[in-house]
Amino acid sequence: MTSATSNGARRSEIEGGAIRGSNLFHSFLDLSIAPGESLYFQNPIGISNIISRVTGVNPSNIEGTLGVTGGNANLFLLNPNGILFGANARLDVNGSFIATTAPAIQFGTQGLFSTSTPEPPALLTVNPSAFLFKQMGIAAIVNRSRTPLASGGQGLQVPDGQSLLLLGGSVTLDGGGVNATEGRVELGAVSGAGTVGLSLVSNNLHLSFPDAIDRANVTLTNGATVNTSGEGSGPIQIWGRSIFVNGGAQITAFSQGDKAGGNLIVNASESLEVLRTVAFGNLSTLSFGDGKAGDLIIETQKLIVRDGAQIFAGTLGSNTGGQLSVSASESVEIGGRDPISETSSNLSSFTGSTGQAGNLTINTKKLIIRDGGALSAEALSVSGQGRSLPVSGEGGNLTVNASDIVDLRGGFIFTATQGPGNAGNISINTGRLLVQDKSEIGAASEGSGNAGTITVQARSITLTNRSNISATTKSSQGGNIALQVQDFLLLRQGSTISTTAGTAQAGGDGGNITFKGNFILAIPKENSNISANAFTGRGGNIRIMAQNLLGIQYRPQLTPLSDITVSSTFGSAGSTTIDTPNIDPSRGLLIPSPNPHRRHPPIPPRLLRHPQKRQPIRDHRPRRLPPHTQRSPPPRRHPSRTCHHIPKRWSKPFGQQATTDRRSSPHPKTHRPNPTRPTPPRSPSHRNHPRWYR
Repeated sequence: MTSATSNGARRSEIEGGAIRGSNLFHSFLDLSIAPGESLYFQNPIGISNIISRVTGVNPSNIEGTLGVTGGNANLFLLNPNGILFGANARLDVNGSFIATTAPAIQFGTQGLFSTSTPEPPALLTVNPSAFLFKQMGIAAIVNRSRTPLASGGQGLQVPDGQSLLLLGGSVTLDGGGVNATEGRVELGAVSGAGTVGLSLVSNNLHLSFPDAIDRANVTLTNGATVNTSGEGSGPIQIWGRSIFVNGGAQITAFSQGDKAGGNLIVNASESLEVLRTVAFGNLSTLSFGDGKAGDLIIETQKLIVRDGAQIFAGTLGSNTGGQLSVSASESVEIGGRDPISETSSNLSSFTGSTGQAGNLTINTKKLIIRDGGALSAEALSVSGQGRSLPVSGEGGNLTVNASDIVDLRGGFIFTATQGPGNAGNISINTGRLLVQDKSEIGAASEGSGNAGTITVQARSITLTNRSNISATTKSSQGGNIALQVQDFLLLRQGSTISTTAGTAQAGGDGGNITFKGNFILAIPKENSNISANAFTGRGGNIRIMAQNLLGIQYRPQLTPLSDITVSSTFGSAGSTTIDTPNIDPSRGLLIPSPNPHRRHPPIPPRLLRHPQKRQPIRDHRPRRLPPHTQRSPPPRRHPSRTCHHIPKRWSKPFGQQATTDRRSSPHPKTHRPNPTRPTPPRSPSHRNHPRWYR
């Protein structure tokens, strides 16, 4: 090793080493770089990989410059005792850089280069193929580098198109930056014995994590950054047990030219927690030019996005935005606002230009959105630097598959468009859908594009405390709402299901509402409504196929009670078709009690109480049929099939009259409002647009 001092800065160059084919091996008892100093490895002709190991017991503290001179070789740094990059650490390499606390590197079938073996085998001539972890308590990698400060603090940086990999017992970016323009960045954390693969993909070094290996935590905090943005952004992959992105940390892959962007993949075996927001989001892929944006893929057990955190995939150019896909085997929780900026937590796909927005897909067991949190897919106008970018692209579709529950507590799920492009559709498939505390599920158009369709399939749907499911447009065709429910739809406390077209008193036909299920329940005096409205266009149609309607009924116009209405202020109103079984209203309705052998019990009797007296419905044994229908003694019923008598004031005669046949009427009754008495429609929140789209 030779050393020289210039202007008070010491520069050291390492020569020699053991050459095996295109690999150059170096061993050190200790390797650290003091602040203001630099350490360079010489790169002989024909060398592709420079592999350096530390065989002593001390961690490597890199406070200065680590580099390679004279070639384009990849630089490997192995220290099983730990690696720390200080605030002034920087890289000066022409190839890729890999830092790891693995004790050994494997070279195909030729052998290992280990920190515990004195000399490298003679036949390690192929490229490195894997990192071996053999013990518990694997040391950490910490990056605090923010150099060069003059260029905004990029931190550790490799040349364009190269890879930067950090693989350790845990990986922490405490204000540190990792930058690979149009290259690849990977962060991986391992907590137990196993092998992590290493391969060359499109001239980039790439890690592969087996599912069986135990993982450790990855943390990005205090303004840490991971960035592969460029003419075409490179891929980013993060592997860990629990991954934390907080304190204004950013992970970004922006495509700024005509090249396609790389994907951003976060794979957390236990949880991903994203807190607080920054200007361009915490996790984001974006296209500014003609290139397609990369996809954003999250795989974990639990995803938590709160305190104003933002995760998005979008396009501000002419090409397609990336897909945003979340697979969380346990739960997804979105909620809260940033206490300073008041920004709400959000997962979104969007377009702000001519490009098509990508789709947003959530696959989980439980989805909880609360306190202003949102899922959104939008085509929206973007403002900045004193100008507004027009939008003509179409919004993406939003799909939620939650096997157990979708629970909105002051939260929002919506698709929207502000231009000529159509808004995307919303599809929700779940066990229970709870929409509470002024929550909304909505599809809206603020421009000339059409609103999307809302489709829900669930065992039960409950809306409470002025919550809404709505499809609203200013001047275009209204979106449709289709609900398919196994058990019941419950509307409480001024909640609504509505389609409204032409809120700007312009054209557009109202969307249709379709319900198929067992029961629709409401409290008569709570003013919960189902309505299809328009201004100058034709009002939408409502079609209900249910066992019975309790506490809500068709009326030609809205009243203080719970209503089903269709209307158009200046156009023709649509129709309301209600298809229910043949029920004798003089005898009330018999509803079987919950059967313990039935997987999904029917509606609890407590839901069917008088709105004023609050008297519980009496429990009776089965009674005889009315005399005019009794032909033979009633059959014996199983004790578990106790029936609850519903007073006839709750039972409204729809369809044909007075028979005990429970089959649907072959001639459902269709209600049409009086065309001479147009009724002004009202939006779910009594405004021209829903709350989530202000």
